[in-house]
Amino acid sequence: MEQRDGEAVVANIHYGGEYEGQLREAQSRGECPLCKQIREDPKIIVEHTLHWYVKRNPYPPYAGEPPHREGDTRPRAAQAFLIIPFQCITDTHQLLPEDWLEVLQLFSQLRGQEGVRGGGLALRFGDPVLSGRTILHLHFHVIVPPPHPEHLDAVLPVWFPIG
Repeated sequence: MEQRDGEAVVANIHYGGEYEGQLREAQSRGECPLCKQIREDPKIIVEHTLHWYVKRNPYPPYAGEPPHREGDTRPRAAQAFLIIPFQCITDTHQLLPEDWLEVLQLFSQLRGQEGVRGGGLALRFGDPVLSGRTILHLHFHVIVPPPHPEHLDAVLPVWFPIG
């Protein structure tokens, strides 16, 4: 689905580095970065259903407290995936019951096929000021925290801002 002229495709552009550059480019072109990625490189798909797909998050969240800037050496999430609708849906009110079932199916497949033993499933929605989302194309995050470097039975908390 193409974005309409002048319609925002990204928000909260303040991360720095390559990610911020990609967000700024997407905004200047008025082109959703997730729609562009899947159109240009369908090989990024890890798993899919009829209306949704999974890809690895190229920018896994950092462990520890913000701020995070280019060159940050803190560990990132051990695993990070995005569950994304093929259609450029921008809010939860556009989802149908079948969408929730497909997301659950993909999440279950990730747990088995990618060895996701635990972590978090997150969704930012609605007003970007309140949700903190950067890409307005609705998507779920599957995040597995990194192991603690000194304690074998612990992990490092991952920073995933909401707001």
